[in-house]
Amino acid sequence: MSISQNIKSNKFITKIKKIKEYIIRMMQISNPYKIYFPYKTNLIHPAFDKLKNNPPIKYSNRKNAHLLHLVMGGSKKDLERNYILEIIDHAFSIIASYEVFIREPVEYYNRREKIKELYLSAKIKKIIFISNGQREIFKYYFPHNEILDKSVVMPLPWKDNIKIGKKEKTESIGFLFIASNFHTKGVAIVLKAWENFRYLDRTNATLTLVSHDIPKEVENKLHESIKLVKQAPLSSELKNKLYKNSDVVLALTLTDGITAIEGTSYGKPIIIYRTQHSKDFIDNENGVEIDVPINVYDVEKYGIVWKTKKEFDEVVKKYIKNGAFDSTIDGLVNTFSIYSEDRELLEKQTKNAIEKYYKDYTIENRNKKLLEIYNNVK
Repeated sequence: MSISQNIKSNKFITKIKKIKEYIIRMMQISNPYKIYFPYKTNLIHPAFDKLKNNPPIKYSNRKNAHLLHLVMGGSKKDLERNYILEIIDHAFSIIASYEVFIREPVEYYNRREKIKELYLSAKIKKIIFISNGQREIFKYYFPHNEILDKSVVMPLPWKDNIKIGKKEKTESIGFLFIASNFHTKGVAIVLKAWENFRYLDRTNATLTLVSHDIPKEVENKLHESIKLVKQAPLSSELKNKLYKNSDVVLALTLTDGITAIEGTSYGKPIIIYRTQHSKDFIDNENGVEIDVPINVYDVEKYGIVWKTKKEFDEVVKKYIKNGAFDSTIDGLVNTFSIYSEDRELLEKQTKNAIEKYYKDYTIENRNKKLLEIYNNVK
């Protein structure tokens, strides 16, 4: 067969596969309504693009859909139609697309009445939260039963990486910290904790730090037990290798993030800062929560104490300087030590992490729940 014939043949096979996939999706749902889901949007985590069977159906034609499954928010026209809203970040996220140029906490905060009006609308049929903690923050701003009665908690899904992440037992223990932003992930705090931890003569532990924007002066002072990876974004091959070689994942952020889900998908115990999702992420005794004096979504401060993201960064720097993070550093040191010394705990939490993944984060389980929601929407 010639190269041109090969190409034509492959295109034909690809087309047949797409038709087959479409037919399967159509057979899976009994709801007669067409549902639109935005597979690609800059408002959600890029991992969504890789979860090809999420959700269980796909209609790319927004105009003909009877029900819109929106992620993070929709346009004014979208919100005039029947829709489901999935909130990934904050209670105010619905306004993000509705008013395109909203960027800062104070801009969200000042639109609370408009946001409440959107949530009260009869057009919104269901509100999906990714954690119970997120729903609690939502209740602080919108304690109305007519809104909360529409809500359901459904964790985000992730690709099954359990087999990929299986690690051989070794004498040393490896911690992995993937930090997409040096400041918002609090890397300086972790490095100070690691310095204190190593001072205790912990020679059996290593830290792999992924930080593409680490300041040069900080990089030059890194301890030899720290392996630095400055690539961004990470290739799938490199990411798989990093997770496979690690025992514990640091899913740390002072803003928000879902690294905890990715780490759990590799079957790893996680160390996480207090966030709106943190208790949900480790509710199977699959990790440790470290308290922090500040988080970007702290309800009595968001849009008030810090009106902009830059102001939040300045508050964090001030807190670090005046020692407000000392207890956080102590908590990290203690946790590093516990994992290094207690191998039985490490093994137990690894098993719990695997169990947590299959209970909460599989695409199949989520799709079943989505189908129930789609079919029950009136």
